[in-house]
Amino acid sequence: MARRISNLCIIALVLASILCACEEKDRYVDTYEYTWTDSDADTWLAEQNAWIFHTMKTWYFWNDQLLDSCDYDFSLEPLLFFEQMLVPEDRFSYCALYEGYAGTRSAQDTGVEGKYVFDVSGRRVGYLAYSSFGASATLMEPFRWFHSQEVTDFIIDLRGNPGGAINTCNLLASLLVPREHIGDVFCTYKYNYTQALANNHVEYLQSSSFVQENHLDIDRLVVLVNGGSASCSELFINSLRPYRQVVVVGDTTVGKDVGMRVFASPRYKYELSPITFRTYNAKGDSVPMTGIVPDYYVASSKQVCDSTERALALALELVVQP
Repeated sequence: MARRISNLCIIALVLASILCACEEKDRYVDTYEYTWTDSDADTWLAEQNAWIFHTMKTWYFWNDQLLDSCDYDFSLEPLLFFEQMLVPEDRFSYCALYEGYAGTRSAQDTGVEGKYVFDVSGRRVGYLAYSSFGASATLMEPFRWFHSQEVTDFIIDLRGNPGGAINTCNLLASLLVPREHIGDVFCTYKYNYTQALANNHVEYLQSSSFVQENHLDIDRLVVLVNGGSASCSELFINSLRPYRQVVVVGDTTVGKDVGMRVFASPRYKYELSPITFRTYNAKGDSVPMTGIVPDYYVASSKQVCDSTERALALALELVVQP
């Protein structure tokens, strides 16, 4: 027991220097050059769990509800150790194997499942099936194409889209918001009490040269959703509602009004994705925890670019209604 306590004290000192080396990119990846040589399995396990504890104590949205370190079992496997720290209200935080521990991370899916322009009653209706909010670059080629096609209305299919990068969500909203609102508030963040200075941090709709050149001046916007649409899919709808009518078709969404950041280190087998913030739109409204209820309920299976599929067929009808 004395040895374990000593090890944890050493680990705490090491962690202070480790976490200072992190960079904020798409994920928090530790770049510290390790010289740790103790091969004792218990020590390594305690070190990883100490890293999990410190990260959660600093960044977890509900960190004011966490217990003291002496109240947690540091001998548990990391997955179980992480799970014992989650509060009952938390439906979304998770811990998973970190691919960077064993090698390079696999290539990311672009998220673009299909794009099309429908000619309906003299209107040019753009359609994009988007399965995940990956890197912002994934939207550039499709929107250059939509802009060249001079679309008058737009349908975005977010069925089954679980979310992803908020910056990409912001870009998508910026390309579809009425032009006079480019640069206005996209969302406001609320963090935990230890990050109080960061609370009410405002993110604005993007006004880059790409947005200015490829913005779509559309009349109507329809979003297709279902029970698998979450996070950025819901944030996209919520953040646009103060500025334009967003017609939602499909089934009730997940209701994820909170967001997470990813923390990872090549030293450890697991990466953490704890909830770290809640978002609000320009009117101060967050995504309902019970999900976004569609304006038109349609139970359907997703069939990309198929104008006869029930949800997409209804969306096309709504676009051309007087």
